[in-house]
Amino acid sequence: MGMNVYQDATPPSPSDVYGIINECLQHLHFTDALTLAEICYEKTNSDESLLYICECLQRLNRTDELYNLLNTNALVNPRLRYIFAKTCCELGKTGEAVRALIAACESMDLSGFNKPQAKVTLPKEASRLHAVFLDSPSAPYARVLLSQILCEHGLELDSRHHAARSIEQHPFLWSSIHQYLKTGGNDIVDLMDPNSRLVSAPSENDVTPRIEDLAKQDMEVDEVLENAGIDSNITPVRTGFGKLTNQVARKARLGDVPELRRSTRSSTASQYGADTENVGTRRGLKTPRGSVLAPGNNTANRAITRSSAIQSKISTSKSPTLRKSEVKQPLTSRNSNRVTTSSTGSATGNRLRKIDERDLQKEPKDFEHDASPLYRTIFSCFKLLAGVEQQLHKYDWEGAMDEIENLAPELQKLTTCTYQKARVVFEKCDYTSAREILIELRRKHPYRLEGMDLLSTTLWHLQKNYELSQLAQDLTSVYRNRAESWCVAGNCFSLQKQHQQAVDCLRRAVRIDPRYTYAYTLLGHELIEIDDMDNAKQAFRRALSINPNDYRSWYGLGMANHRNDFHSLAERDLKRALSLNPKNVPLLCQLAIVEKSLNKNREAKTYLEYALQLEPSRTVSKFHLAKLQYEMGDFDACIQNLEELKASSPDEAQIFFLLGKAYRRQNDTHHALLNFNWAAEMDPRGEQTMNYMNEQPYDDEGHL
Repeated sequence: MGMNVYQDATPPSPSDVYGIINECLQHLHFTDALTLAEICYEKTNSDESLLYICECLQRLNRTDELYNLLNTNALVNPRLRYIFAKTCCELGKTGEAVRALIAACESMDLSGFNKPQAKVTLPKEASRLHAVFLDSPSAPYARVLLSQILCEHGLELDSRHHAARSIEQHPFLWSSIHQYLKTGGNDIVDLMDPNSRLVSAPSENDVTPRIEDLAKQDMEVDEVLENAGIDSNITPVRTGFGKLTNQVARKARLGDVPELRRSTRSSTASQYGADTENVGTRRGLKTPRGSVLAPGNNTANRAITRSSAIQSKISTSKSPTLRKSEVKQPLTSRNSNRVTTSSTGSATGNRLRKIDERDLQKEPKDFEHDASPLYRTIFSCFKLLAGVEQQLHKYDWEGAMDEIENLAPELQKLTTCTYQKARVVFEKCDYTSAREILIELRRKHPYRLEGMDLLSTTLWHLQKNYELSQLAQDLTSVYRNRAESWCVAGNCFSLQKQHQQAVDCLRRAVRIDPRYTYAYTLLGHELIEIDDMDNAKQAFRRALSINPNDYRSWYGLGMANHRNDFHSLAERDLKRALSLNPKNVPLLCQLAIVEKSLNKNREAKTYLEYALQLEPSRTVSKFHLAKLQYEMGDFDACIQNLEELKASSPDEAQIFFLLGKAYRRQNDTHHALLNFNWAAEMDPRGEQTMNYMNEQPYDDEGHL
């Protein structure tokens, strides 16, 4: 006979049961929590118990079960619908994820989304979030997920729109900030804190018409609900981020892991002596003895990145009544983060804000009464860190460093700010300082893997083979299921010239994290090293689908096309990279090389002269210019530049060899033979002067 457990005792209330489930989850007893949640769901058939089942399955990594469970559910609950969309993405069912996030797509063929990097088109009405998410706490999370999907399939404007809306609804989502900035967004602080727009007048160039147009075209609530097949009488309760509570938002996992970039290592540098700093080549023109201009250059620089003002507040889809009655309170005023500068201090109009502890503790006038001091402090810090991140995404290293140096000392000690500083000094080619900062960061936070890929790249540049090997072994032995560990291992094998093993490690990294942009970029460079150009270009395209405004991926794609003798395509890709980072000297030098391959000597000369104007001491840029002047017949200017280079780089055989040819063209046989002899003594086998096209080692005119 069955026993009624509630016959002699009062049954526990649902809240008590949920408390027990929470206790099991907090103590990592996931199977016990799942069993209890399933029983509770069978008894109550409530969304809350179903959410607990979803959380247990997710923590147990039973993604297939989670998908099958929610696939048969109506998904009226916004959080359940978001979890289903997220699960679909993890299983590669991106089309179903889009269908769950966008109501207008429920009857559309979305199979194109299941193909990585496939370009798709959506009608304007299909860019609006599903009505279930309206004014729900899940809306900002759903928007950033949708933004990532749309970006990967070529819908950059729609992606930026949803990322911006996500930031407005939840300014503490760092992944939303990254997504917005890498799709071309500007004025991140104004977006996070709309009231700050009253402080500084916007620029005409900061307007983003697409987002504004989408906001104006938002459908009314009733119309959206009706089109979605939901009863318009059911109105979601407004519990979104607009109401400040004491609830601590869960820290979101960055959608984009550290977007590190390595400089390309195309062997075309062996022909032209390409500069190798930040986006130069590994091979360059370096001899085994350490030349900076010869083939086999293993000290080539790599680069890293992590990571427009919307003038009118993007309105959410509300009925006219709601628009009139609801006034959204801004989070804070930008005035609380400003300090007044005197006329004898820094320049007038400097937007950099210094904040000390007293400023952070000031209570802004526009805060709601229930905002805690900790909330206000963290929000102020978050805005400042987002401002630094914006400079990093613009590749404005000087501006980013100025932002960091104008922070209060206690803010500069934050882990996030320290890592941002390491990225800046790395980009400025101060690898010794970058190494010191990152090693100290690892010492303080040994569990933290973010930034270890940058540390490995720094050690690669410094040729610290032992340290890099030790780091790779430590990470791969403890964190074998983390993509960063295998990225570090790939750098380690690359430094040891074991490029195929490096490719295997980097492929494992992207299998673990398919959105790991840096790993795709490194993979592309390693594939170039083993002359697998097709797969290299595919890796760079995959990186660009995740971050379309990353100039290093465009650069890598251009170098792969250049190696394949597709010089016009290489020119297109490098010009795209230059439009993103117009003051990058190595990029200007590489673009000049491609222009020279297209017989556009005047354009190549213009790029090289501009590169020298930006950085007059750049040795390789001056060597390229001298070589171009020789080919254009300007022997006097060529000799003048080479004599200067000979004084600064006295061990470069190529300089003496080219100088000898220039003197011979001027019938100065004595100086010509003298420089030829010096070149032969430095490079007896003629390795520096022999390009990858197997031309004559000592004379392009055929004379040995």
